[in-house]
Amino acid sequence: MKIAPGVAQADLRAIDAEAEFVSLNGELKECVLWFGAARTAARRATVLPAGETLFADRPQDLGPIAPVGAVLYDPDPAVARAGLVHDLADRLGAGPIDATVHLLTADRHAHTPFATAFAVDHAAPFHAKLLREYLRQRQVGRVTVIKRGSPADADDLVRKLKLDGPHHRTVFLTRADGAHAVIVGRRFE
Repeated sequence: MKIAPGVAQADLRAIDAEAEFVSLNGELKECVLWFGAARTAARRATVLPAGETLFADRPQDLGPIAPVGAVLYDPDPAVARAGLVHDLADRLGAGPIDATVHLLTADRHAHTPFATAFAVDHAAPFHAKLLREYLRQRQVGRVTVIKRGSPADADDLVRKLKLDGPHHRTVFLTRADGAHAVIVGRRFE
């Protein structure tokens, strides 16, 4: 049975079915409920077009918070919605950067279809002026801003940065170990 992927987790717990969350090109598309003999796990994340699946009968609990390392993983929305971020962390040898956001970190890159990986150039407490100076010194002229748990206005920040240069970076406005943080990185291809 197909249902909207925004279904409440409490509603899913009340149903004796496997919930499979499906994404296409990083966009969450649907939730499929599998009943009876068709049920093979409690939660499943399927990412398309890779056709890969991650599943667990009982999703793992949050591991210890890790300081931001050399690699940052942004889990696919199907993985996050299925509650399998910590299972993915275990698979990657990674740890969460904060208890409130779905971002993982590790010291070494491991390819996975279940997350987008970034090489971390810079991680620090969030200060717009210091970020602007950091980016200008490295001739960064374009940024892609990704918000995860930050109250900062991404569009306002981009306007205030007033960047000019040939390079591009991804800027995460997030939380790390309970504090507002900024992480600057380059996507692994």
